[in-house]
Order: sequence, then C-alpha cells, then structure tokens
Amino acid sequence: HTGARLVNGSDSCSGRVELQYLSEWGTVCDVSWDMRAASVLCGQLKCGSAAAMLGSDWFGEGSGQIWADVFDCQGNETHLSKCPISSWSRTACSHKQDAGVICSGSSLEFHEGRVRLFGGMECEGEVEVYFRQDWRKVLLDSW
Repeated sequence: HTGARLVNGSDSCSGRVELQYLSEWGTVCDVSWDMRAASVLCGQLKCGSAAAMLGSDWFGEGSGQIWADVFDCQGNETHLSKCPISSWSRTACSHKQDAGVICSGSSLEFHEGRVRLFGGMECEGEVEVYFRQDWRKVLLDSW
C-alpha cells in the first residue's frame, strides 16, 4: 500500500482503518486485522500504539474497496508495508466488518475509554469500552 489513515474518529489517531493501494483508498476487514497490525499502523501515523481495535459500529462503514486478506505483523515493524500479507484483494467481507482503531495518542484514550467486563462473573465477561456516551463491545480478535 502507499498510504494509511484513520477516518471518522474524533482525531487523527482514532477511526476506521483505510489503506491506499496505487491510487485507490479502501477499508480493511476486521477479521483480517489484529492488535499487532493496529499497533504498527498507530506507530506509522505517529499516534503511539494501539489501545483498542473496534468494528464499524464505532466509526461507521466505509465505501469502495475492502483491502488485504491478512496482515502478518510481528508488532515491531515501523510501517504496515513491512508486514507480510496474504494478498491484496476484495475480500469476502462487507463494510459492516470495517476495522477501526483507537491509538494511545488519541484524545479518546484519555477522556473516554473506561473499560469494564460485562455479562460474566467477577473476573470474566465481554470487554466493553465507554465511548461517545455508550458502552461498546471490543472485538474478540483484538485480545
């Protein structure tokens, strides 16, 4: 890819993941995205590391292409282009599965971002983060 950005967040360090391939921008499917890839992207954008990986219900659905089947980052790369990927293609995903990220450099990390376990026993349950005056589930694959 030739460019990367986070779109529709409260600042440049949070939002829906969009990557540019040649001259076309596209989103990334959340099933092909993990915290290591998210941390590499945050570092590349000078936004620290990944604090949370979120779905399209957080930052809205994108449009156009859906890029990259699988990123295989170790987490210490300086740029997503240094991570191996299985292929660039339109995946079987829809924009309802667009990946989003909150980086540690985002204002959301400081002002929102309270975390709780919901629906389980004392030390178990679904991880939820408080965002835009509502509790939202964090994707399972990001933990």
